[in-house]
Amino acid sequence: MDQDTIQTLAQEIARQLPTWSWQALVFQMVLATLAFGAGIVFAQRRSQSAAREIDSPDSLRAKTAEGAILDEGWREREWAKLRRIKLEVLVNRMHDCERFGEPTAGSEVNERDPVAELQVITTLYFPELKAEVDRYLERCRAWRSGAPRTTGTREFGSADVEAARDQLSAAAQSLTTRIMGVAA
Repeated sequence: MDQDTIQTLAQEIARQLPTWSWQALVFQMVLATLAFGAGIVFAQRRSQSAAREIDSPDSLRAKTAEGAILDEGWREREWAKLRRIKLEVLVNRMHDCERFGEPTAGSEVNERDPVAELQVITTLYFPELKAEVDRYLERCRAWRSGAPRTTGTREFGSADVEAARDQLSAAAQSLTTRIMGVAA
């Protein structure tokens, strides 16, 4: 391209561009400045009214009550979650009570007695299951002390222990549905 062709193209492009008058540009700048100023004024007034609203005693009382309600809902959910976890531990300890003390190859004699753990979990988290747990433990202890032994293991056939275990399992299942708030 030569210099004359470039000059012609530049003139044609300049002629095709819209011609803006300086008055229109000034008008746009004034509008933008006014909008910016109005935004600043609106933000200041909004923050001042919010500060006045926060300081009012009625507002503080309402927000405190609302926070207490939200906090109470959180506590209830956490308590339900903890109880659900501990209920699973309780059922596991119940089954451990039946196996406790049975000599197996390679097992240590000094393992912890799950009866104490079962009683602690019941006392702390599930007083509503105390009758079933006590009945189960009473029958389990009686079975342990008088169960016949054959080749180092106990025959687990006591109908009383099985019935108590089934009652405790049913009560635990019912409690789980109540804790979780669902129908069985």
